[in-house]
Amino acid sequence: YNFLANFSDSANEVLTSTEVADAGPIQSALSSKLIYTMGCHAGMNVPDSDVLNPEFFGLLSDPSLDFAQAMARQGSVYVASTGYGIGDDAGIAGTEGIMAMFSEELAKGGTVGNALMNAKLNYFGALLAPTAYDEKSLVQTIMYGLPMYRVNVPGGGTGTTTPDEVTPGIYTLDSTNLNLTELSIPGTGNYYTVSGLAQSTSGRPLQPKKVVNLTLAPGEQVNGVLLLSGTYQDIPDYDPVISRPATDWEVNISEPQVCLNAFWPSVITEINTIEFIDSIQQKLVVSPGQFRCTDPNVSGHVIGEQRIYSSLVMNILSSTTSNDQQSPQVQAVDLMTDDTGAVSLKVYADDNVGVDQVVVLIFDNGVISSVESGPLTGTGPYSLDLGIISAGSKLVTQVADAAGNVSTWTGKGANVRAILIDAGPDQVFSSLAPTTLTATVEGFTTLLEQADDITYVWDFDDGQFDSDPLAIGGSPVEPFVTVNQDGSATFSVTHTYSVNYDVNPSVKITGGFGGIGLDDVQLQHCGDSIDLPGNPNLDLIGCSINNSDSTNISIQLSVAGSIADDMQFRLFIDHSGTAKNSEPDGKADEMLKYQGGTVTGMKSLVVTPLDLNGDGTDETLRFDFDLSDVKWRGARLQWYAETQDGVAGGQSIGHADMMPDTGFFSYTTH
Repeated sequence: YNFLANFSDSANEVLTSTEVADAGPIQSALSSKLIYTMGCHAGMNVPDSDVLNPEFFGLLSDPSLDFAQAMARQGSVYVASTGYGIGDDAGIAGTEGIMAMFSEELAKGGTVGNALMNAKLNYFGALLAPTAYDEKSLVQTIMYGLPMYRVNVPGGGTGTTTPDEVTPGIYTLDSTNLNLTELSIPGTGNYYTVSGLAQSTSGRPLQPKKVVNLTLAPGEQVNGVLLLSGTYQDIPDYDPVISRPATDWEVNISEPQVCLNAFWPSVITEINTIEFIDSIQQKLVVSPGQFRCTDPNVSGHVIGEQRIYSSLVMNILSSTTSNDQQSPQVQAVDLMTDDTGAVSLKVYADDNVGVDQVVVLIFDNGVISSVESGPLTGTGPYSLDLGIISAGSKLVTQVADAAGNVSTWTGKGANVRAILIDAGPDQVFSSLAPTTLTATVEGFTTLLEQADDITYVWDFDDGQFDSDPLAIGGSPVEPFVTVNQDGSATFSVTHTYSVNYDVNPSVKITGGFGGIGLDDVQLQHCGDSIDLPGNPNLDLIGCSINNSDSTNISIQLSVAGSIADDMQFRLFIDHSGTAKNSEPDGKADEMLKYQGGTVTGMKSLVVTPLDLNGDGTDETLRFDFDLSDVKWRGARLQWYAETQDGVAGGQSIGHADMMPDTGFFSYTTH
């Protein structure tokens, strides 16, 4: 019931609702007029019965007479807010944004009711990231009066330029339709607009936005957008203007300094849909700008990297046959780099109508390219070969379903880079001894420059997992992690398997500002699945191999029965080819033999019977030896074992069982 001039506390500047309703000169000024304001609670209409007696407050004016009533008595149309009038201290948002669009609609001519409705529709349709402030502003902006009144506009009225009109399909933004302008607010920062438009979202940097009207055929609806290519520039050390919702009663507003080490907005396109009884209205909103904070406090300001897109090519997807508006669910994305440097990407996603395609964006040195999967079927995971990409490339994964709904996976706004991992050499494993898995993370020191925490997850492929940090707070976890001179890092885990089949464990590394890496290793079960009929003392059933350093080797052999003195056990080692220091060539170079406590072979050979079952009977032999006896200089060896029932003759005559049944086991020393 009182108007107070902005930022004023003087009673002389108060205009009461009683003065508006009763003063004669005002009547002629307000009659048949449109009055609108973004003042806080200026449109709040309170039932008279809910108002206390004005004498209780000692007021001169009647608090039961609100401005909605006062304006009605004057025969005017009144548009105001029932709650706080919300604006932005730097950009244009909230109630002030709606009022600005209302003014534009009024300038086009037509009725006041349609102008307010269109202003609200346009405001919602132009939002890249709707917030509670936007919802509140839309709901509480109210019109009092007859909506069919018109505002006389000289010349018929044209209003401002309407947004571009496009149909679904390929749409290109470039210099012909992307009018980017950089603006500056002294003492606050800079920001970009597109034809004067910028997205204002609470606590986030202002970003340019382009609003496009979508022209649809009958029954057609756009559900998503796939980015295909583009160009961009990353501007370092950028001081952005950060949005802050404000009301007209606030003074000395300070810019919020929120530092997010991720791009805002993470997704630069949005489809806004408004449904009517027999039609829909859709707008495409594109933000050709993103910001991420790199330094939270430079002279009290957030400083970071501003990305500006100079061109974007996108595919606007629509459907006339499906009512599905559910986007695919993306559970995870894995990146694997092979020895050649080629990157393959695996997407774990599902959708109620089926995943139709995957498009991966590659951001590299100012250019965006893409790799498309083509039509997909099945439930996934879905794999794409990206080829060799540069170490600095960042990736964004887009997943679309058959109805054109799109989910974009950006790595929490960081975009994703491939981490090169080596999960170690293929090896044999057994339940007789723990298996050591050693992984190498390339560029580990570079990762530490971009993120504080780096984590690994080992999937042992037997239902068991192991995970722990490799770096905390920017420092490697020592002594678990060893950082090498070339900037890589190695770490080892041990795992005891109880399965008797080959497994394919994998290690995944995450961290380093959106870094993801995955590698796997093949483990061959060290054992013999074929039962030897007859004497169980000759039936080889299990084995293991381990080494404490590069040459000290320990190999265990187990039989189904027990180690008998009249049985012979032979171990064949293939450690090199014909050339010096060459790889094993599939031919045995050494034979190590045990029978009844007698050993032959290398000078360092020691064979020990073991009772691993704890039943009082030795069923396992452990062969310990040093490969330095044979001047071995490689990193890999091969071996197999056999048993013999005391038959005289050559080393391979009369053998009863062999493990493995064909070929060799292969082992790489640590």
